[in-house]
Amino acid sequence: MPTMVEVDPESCISVPMQQFRAGLKCLLGEGEVEAWDKFCFQMAVIVDSYYRRKLERVRNLMENTACENHQVEETHHILQIMSKLFGKAQYTPLSETVYTAALEGWFNFCLPADIAWHVADRENMSTFVENSEIYPKDAIPEFARHILIFTRGTGEATQCEYFVWEKIDLLIDHFIPSWKRSKKATVPSTEQSSQAAGSQFKVGPPQAKSIFKSRPFKRQSLEDVVRRDGWKRTLLSKVTITEPTFHNVVVMFRRAPPDPANKRPKHASVGLWAPPKKPKHMEIQRFENIPYADIEAMLPIQNIELRPFDRSYFVIQLLLCVYFIVVSFASLRNPRAEGGGQGPLLFMLGILMAVVSKIYTVLFAFHVTKQQYYTNMQDWLRTKRVGNGKVVVSRLLEEVQEQEFKELVLAYFVLWKQGPFTFPELEAAVEKLLHTQFGVVSEFDVSDGINKLLLLGLAVRDESTRFYKVALTPAEYVEQHSGLQFLSEVELDEKKPQ
Repeated sequence: MPTMVEVDPESCISVPMQQFRAGLKCLLGEGEVEAWDKFCFQMAVIVDSYYRRKLERVRNLMENTACENHQVEETHHILQIMSKLFGKAQYTPLSETVYTAALEGWFNFCLPADIAWHVADRENMSTFVENSEIYPKDAIPEFARHILIFTRGTGEATQCEYFVWEKIDLLIDHFIPSWKRSKKATVPSTEQSSQAAGSQFKVGPPQAKSIFKSRPFKRQSLEDVVRRDGWKRTLLSKVTITEPTFHNVVVMFRRAPPDPANKRPKHASVGLWAPPKKPKHMEIQRFENIPYADIEAMLPIQNIELRPFDRSYFVIQLLLCVYFIVVSFASLRNPRAEGGGQGPLLFMLGILMAVVSKIYTVLFAFHVTKQQYYTNMQDWLRTKRVGNGKVVVSRLLEEVQEQEFKELVLAYFVLWKQGPFTFPELEAAVEKLLHTQFGVVSEFDVSDGINKLLLLGLAVRDESTRFYKVALTPAEYVEQHSGLQFLSEVELDEKKPQ
């Protein structure tokens, strides 16, 4: 049976903007469309104006260079701003539970790897994580003290192949249990990791309970197929394996200062963790469609072990070389040739030199094979990387603006057409609208949506009944703010409603 991985429902509203606006227009009367379009335009201007200032602030911080102590302060400032933006864009920090579940699977890379955690600046990252609200104080994963990983959206990746080499590796694992592969991406720590919080802990204040439960994603590995169908049906037939994926992954880390006493690991200095030409306060990388089981490819890999088939091949080659060396030495000590002479001795010396040359060839091939493993992983990772640095920040701001606009408009639309509602009733109504009109299952951020409506004067709260209702219709709002294009003074992250 395949393994089922429990994943929280989507928090982001994944409907494309054009489809989102067209879908809401379908629910309006003919006389309401024009006012609604103008209303949506003004809401988009408000959101864009506010977050444009955030973007400029982060860009300036990332470009500035200063002394080491000042760099640490600015790094914490960047992390603070970025963590808030991740929450607004409905990203979630990778939890210990999901990280552990990821390490239990194999997908694109069936290669155990040693992770060079000391490449990242643990001291400063730990200080920031402990003083922030990214994780609960009693459930900070150990890996988050070195590197922050934020994810958004979940899907599935499927491969249907013969998996010849993987089947051979599985057979070798079965017959030689001591060579059985296990991942090594756990973080060494002197502290005992606290228990993890749920599957993915959401950034921000607690929300009302969603009408949608967590979704199980199927993880079907080659081992699951063999266990279910047996080797006779599996060995010579195609096999389909399935793995849950992250739609978007953002990795943030601060590089540890160079230590003259310790040499940098050979493989941790290339690829994602290659030292930049110009020092940075914080390094940010963004990836798309990363399978759970391949999450370790984004970590600082120091060493990759050989797969069982290659390991068996090299071990057999070396054993044969050792055998010929032993035989050659035995023949040199007891030369047997009719009539004596040096002919047999020279012949055995030639064999010995050929064997030594073969050993060198095997060891060189061993090194080349390991390097090829690492190169393949880095090439795959480059195809998944969609940006770094300021490109990631710009893209994140676009996602934040889109999510903030959708939350504001959805909350207003439902209150306008179906309200008034209490706090949990509004959340359920919006989620139902998303599901019925757009076919999207999403956990709506009702707290953030109501907060924006109250700040903009678009909704009011009846203190006696605790109901929320619209204060102005779209036509009334457009008429009152007909000459307004920019509302840079509006703060969209004020205190949350009770």
